Amino acid sequence: MRKFISFALILLLFSSCNDPIKKYVYDGFAQGTTYHIAYHNTHEVVTQQQIDSVLSRFDKSCSIYDSTSLISAVNSNKTDSIDIHIENCIKAAYGFYAISDGLYDITIKPLTKAYGFIDKKLPQHPIDVDSILNFIGMDKIKIENGKLIKSNPLTEIDLNSIAQGYSVDLLSDLLASKGLADYIVEIGGEIFARGNNRGALWKVGIERPVDNSFVQGQNIQAILVLEDMGLTTSGNYRKFFNTESGERINHTINPKTGNSSSNDMLSVTVLAQNATIADGYTTTFMVMGKDKSVEYLEANPSIDAMIVYNHNDSIKTYLTKGLKDKIKLID
Repeated sequence: MRKFISFALILLLFSSCNDPIKKYVYDGFAQGTTYHIAYHNTHEVVTQQQIDSVLSRFDKSCSIYDSTSLISAVNSNKTDSIDIHIENCIKAAYGFYAISDGLYDITIKPLTKAYGFIDKKLPQHPIDVDSILNFIGMDKIKIENGKLIKSNPLTEIDLNSIAQGYSVDLLSDLLASKGLADYIVEIGGEIFARGNNRGALWKVGIERPVDNSFVQGQNIQAILVLEDMGLTTSGNYRKFFNTESGERINHTINPKTGNSSSNDMLSVTVLAQNATIADGYTTTFMVMGKDKSVEYLEANPSIDAMIVYNHNDSIKTYLTKGLKDKIKLID
């Protein structure tokens, strides 16, 4: 499922003429969105070229929007060989498939394509959901010796629900490998922050889930501090269609029913040990709905989350206990 999520990245960067530590900031475009990276060091150890090279190689592996990528070749049955990035994402996805009883599923691509979310236009004919469901399900794929084995050739993989978080972790690993201890990486709203920002923890703004809000930082709902954590947000407020009859089709699709998810969830923000895990959880919770998500979170206190949901036409917010001292809600 392609996720359109956003953060206003608040970089409170202070400088002193006598301080040998400098800030290095890099901005660019990748994966159909923007990225922002900042780190503190005495000299430049990671360059823009290195960052763009990592992201370019990753796109050639996992992008379903690039017809020449490896995942596109796997989906079209031109090859069954996969690389380490695809394998890592799939292995991580199996964990979320298990905890959600199949509600998180990376074989969702035929459904998201049928609903028009890949071509970005409403289908012009009724969707044969029952036929498509015959080749949906992570039980129809397995990894063997560096190959992806599909029991049905029509099964296709969409890693967008976890790949962007994984790419954040790739860049984080690059920065850490250069000995950096204070940095932040953000790609399309997926974030990992390590260390501090000139003596203070890194801070990010979380957007309010307002329909068709495409300007980053326009509607900040909360400010949150991050320390050696990954953070992602997912919601249904950016990517949806309204049919001629007025029906709303959200990009979050239930892989068991094949229907667009119409639960009470508006958005969910998750903190976890890295961005890959946080990314997988946000999609999982969006499909599970508020009650099941809260039940899971209360049974697993190591995961922190903020859920924004609709209750009797009123917007409500749920915070896990561990998040309450890290976040400031804005009225």
